[in-house]
Amino acid sequence: MQTGAVTDDIVVSAGGVLKTLPSASLNNNDWHITGNAGTSAVTNFLGTTDAVPLRFRINNQPAGYLGLPSYPSGGGQDLNTTLGYNAGGDIIGKMLASQDFRKNTAIGYNAMASGASGAGTHTTENTSLGYATGASLGGNSTRNTFLGATAGTSMTEGSRNVAVGQAALFNATRGEYNIAIGWSANANVAAIGDNNTFIGTLSGFNNAGSNNIMLGNRSGYNFTGSNRLMIDNSDTNTPLIDGDLAGRILTINNTLKVADLATGAATTTGNRPVVAGADGQLRIGEAAAVITSPWNLESTSTAATLNNQNIYQNGNVGLGDFSAAGVKPIARLDVRGAVRGGSPL
Repeated sequence: MQTGAVTDDIVVSAGGVLKTLPSASLNNNDWHITGNAGTSAVTNFLGTTDAVPLRFRINNQPAGYLGLPSYPSGGGQDLNTTLGYNAGGDIIGKMLASQDFRKNTAIGYNAMASGASGAGTHTTENTSLGYATGASLGGNSTRNTFLGATAGTSMTEGSRNVAVGQAALFNATRGEYNIAIGWSANANVAAIGDNNTFIGTLSGFNNAGSNNIMLGNRSGYNFTGSNRLMIDNSDTNTPLIDGDLAGRILTINNTLKVADLATGAATTTGNRPVVAGADGQLRIGEAAAVITSPWNLESTSTAATLNNQNIYQNGNVGLGDFSAAGVKPIARLDVRGAVRGGSPL
């Protein structure tokens, strides 16, 4: 055996010969738990040099995964990225069990951890950021985005949902094309509908319908149906702006209604006229309270109510633009602008 320093290590050469090797030469090629010195940003790295993903573990549990374009079967799987204790769960097992488990990003404790992916399923292009976000997601689930602790945590299968805010879509187990933004938005119902938009803290909290739009703090909190627009900052069932999306009716302040009226149709009930107040504001009034009266006959207080009675106006009448200061009609009929006639005129 060759002679070496007392700090040298004994190694076995490729030929089976015992040799001494300075410890410093060994230490330069490993990754120290106390840190390394003298590394090169060009040549040194932590990772793999073959076509195998990089995996991390904590307490022998998955804690990080950096995937490849094609792994483990050589097909179109992988491109998955996880970071956090049990984030993504058994990534490789899910890829082997499903038809597609790829392009998913799970960051945070238990993010996308426990969802099942069986034969023929597609779990692709999902993003879960935060503690337990999308924790149960699996099956045929694509293009969901969950951001905020426990957002979408109960969803086992769904697609194209967006949940932003702590506990948004918390209890939902399925759904498609839903947007829930705000703390506990649409959080209380498991069997939610589709195509909903909930924006605001606790908005749509108890809703199980579809095609709803609810904007504002606690807006639509107790409404459970479908096809409703509700804009308010309370849980009232008569919000400031209320829309029947199926019937195409818009109600403002539970008073003014805007609705379609078919050509030739008429309505005689429930009408409330719009009148201009002295302050220039438009107000809604009761029809019975509106005072109407015909013009009077010239120089009398007698109303002109017969078809053959003449109505006189002793002042001048102006047609056109008389908006400039001090400009007013100077003849019985004063027209400012072009006059076009037909046949007969």
